[in-house]
Amino acid sequence: NIENTRTQLKRVQMRLLVTIFLLLINILQADPYELGKGYKTSDALILGGYITTTYDETSTVRQASIDHLALLAYGDLSSKLSYLAEFENKYIYRYDFIKDGENNDDDVNVERLYLDYKHSNTLNYRLGKQITPIGYWGQQPISVLRDTTSNPVFSTTMYPKLFTGLDIY
Repeated sequence: NIENTRTQLKRVQMRLLVTIFLLLINILQADPYELGKGYKTSDALILGGYITTTYDETSTVRQASIDHLALLAYGDLSSKLSYLAEFENKYIYRYDFIKDGENNDDDVNVERLYLDYKHSNTLNYRLGKQITPIGYWGQQPISVLRDTTSNPVFSTTMYPKLFTGLDIY
């Protein structure tokens, strides 16, 4: 019974977070919305996000799911300093048609959180939790932005998806 109460509380918290995010977008929006650019409230704060869904059907599996709900904030703090923060809930909801059951994961994770320092055209620094900058698939982590339906095997087995540290590029 206590576990059910905790699960319901987590669901309410997630719905509240999404509602507050949507309200902030409408209240703070300074410029007209442009698809794929987020809601710009100022140069220092641009809000965005995405959601992905999947449907899988094989001889043993038939399920629909909401896989990712991500909220992003990014912007320029000065002419040389910028940031990005991405908070994500993976596997929010999954319904299994064969087992006639559902499951949820209400955990919100910090997917990316970093600062960029633009020293020059040839030297820049990124400090924080970031996507491993290797290859095309590392640079296109959001499934709705990729040209392929899935990542190749090497992109998930040879390199970690994320790392925390300093990137000099």
